[in-house]
Amino acid sequence: MKHDAVSITAVLVLAAFAIERITSAALFLLFRADPAASASAEQTFRIARNRQFAYFGVAGAIAAAVLLIGRDVRVLGALNFGADLGAGQTLLDFFLTWLVIVAGSDRIGELVASKHGATSVEAKPEPIKIEGSVFLVDAPDKAKVVAGRS
Repeated sequence: MKHDAVSITAVLVLAAFAIERITSAALFLLFRADPAASASAEQTFRIARNRQFAYFGVAGAIAAAVLLIGRDVRVLGALNFGADLGAGQTLLDFFLTWLVIVAGSDRIGELVASKHGATSVEAKPEPIKIEGSVFLVDAPDKAKVVAGRS
């Protein structure tokens, strides 16, 4: 069955959203340690990096399974890029569609995290402290001008 570009785009967005939710649930079960709770910056970096690698692996595997099941869902095929796709172009179409889904799921994950008010791993900056002296000078001429305007 031949699909148009709009329906393929809708399927890709829905697949990316579903993959993001499944991957986030799997990583929640795998990584229960909070990176902000660890004491050193190196441990925080290591946990965040491991989460990124795990996210890529899980999302990539799910995206590959989706694309193997739905053989009609291809980016280049929907754009009619070459009417007669050879083996090399079919493989290119598979990997391009896989990349779109995996990258899309990552971006959707950032969007969902910002909508739900997820906190960042970065430390919050210290408030700005200003020290010094302030002198108030009585200026009767300016007071009359201001009073004259009102």
